Amino acid sequence: MNISGSKASPKPKKGVVDEGYVYWLSKMPSVVDGMFDRKETTFGTEFVTDGHHIHTKGARGGDYWRIPLTRKQHQLCHAKGNKFVEDDNGLDFHKIVCKLLSSRFDFVIPKSPDWELLAHEMVKKAEEIFRNE
Repeated sequence: MNISGSKASPKPKKGVVDEGYVYWLSKMPSVVDGMFDRKETTFGTEFVTDGHHIHTKGARGGDYWRIPLTRKQHQLCHAKGNKFVEDDNGLDFHKIVCKLLSSRFDFVIPKSPDWELLAHEMVKKAEEIFRNE
């Protein structure tokens, strides 16, 4: 119970950490320009992207809220904000989350959706699938 004597609301679940999804996403080209970052490893050169959280971990944004960006684009999102990068490139990050989840989980995307609402529904569905596996 809290100070007022009423029961506290249950804490929302933390977002899912799915290393397989993060790896899969790192092999996707940047959604901004189709580019990759070059990464030298002991096994040779790899071409990768960063998985940028469009909803922060602090806001319970798990791995299904990530989109692939180059390191420079990722840093720009943190410096100037997602909205700046979206507007500057004619993108909707929620729509991209929906398309990525649709590709990974075979979800069907309805026509003319409210992308933000649909992204929340699809992430919730993906997290339920992950938690039940």
